Amino acid sequence: MRYRIFDFVVASDWPLPELPTADGEPASIEIERGSAAFDDPDLVWFREWRVPDEDPWLAAARLPAGGYLVRVPALADFLIDDAGRCVRVVRTADTSDDTLRHLLLDLILPLVMTHRGELVLHASGALFGSGAFLFIARSGAGKSTIAAALAARGARVVADDAIAVRRDGDELVAVGAYSGLRLWPDAPSPVAKRRIGPADSSIPFATTPVRVAGIYVLEPAASGSIRIDPLPPREALMALVANSYVLDCSDRGRLERQLDRAIACGGAVPIRRLAFPHDADRLEELCQAVLHDHGHFA
Repeated sequence: MRYRIFDFVVASDWPLPELPTADGEPASIEIERGSAAFDDPDLVWFREWRVPDEDPWLAAARLPAGGYLVRVPALADFLIDDAGRCVRVVRTADTSDDTLRHLLLDLILPLVMTHRGELVLHASGALFGSGAFLFIARSGAGKSTIAAALAARGARVVADDAIAVRRDGDELVAVGAYSGLRLWPDAPSPVAKRRIGPADSSIPFATTPVRVAGIYVLEPAASGSIRIDPLPPREALMALVANSYVLDCSDRGRLERQLDRAIACGGAVPIRRLAFPHDADRLEELCQAVLHDHGHFA
């Protein structure tokens, strides 16, 4: 089965119904089923992702023969070749199809795309007319909520969580991973975010590459007024780098190339800080502040 994510074609042993099909097109990434978890006591784990005061929820290691192992403890192993052309997946018996697809679409494939040379941001986006706003921040900062709220006010959602950006002459172009949003349920609940897409919502999505008008760096605040301030070039660059996917932070050559891409992309559009209280009752005020700022990006 062949699908399109970003503007790449993926051949997958697993159905990926969130993605548009690309039947008959040559695939540049293969996703295969593995038969056994990789086990090597001498493996050197070079990176861990942690929630404070908890065990790692994600870890990465270099494989002795080349390539990488990305492990989501108790859920799945993902073996990625060094060229980023093949992902072999071994999941545990308790890992659901929904969970596996979430890991592939929202984590592994964005990491693979970055490894292949793309600059992929932790971002959501909203398209008004011919220009899109991107909102970059780590998980939980409100990116998806803002994109959904702006969609209710006439925007089209570019993507959620992962957006590739590229310099095209004097412009910056954004390509969303896929048409979908992952939102928390309205009521407090221990369940994870639910994914909504074109088939199960009225939210309009942009399905082709879009021109970027500007980028907001989200800065949630405990209270106070909603503020939009320009970021100095150095802070803007650091925000792009800090909110980018990266697989191998020890690969100096790839990191240098990623920094070059961030410099080029950051110089193409205004980048502003959007500081706001995390308060659902002020969502309308937040949207109006962004829409009012539209004129500065035109």
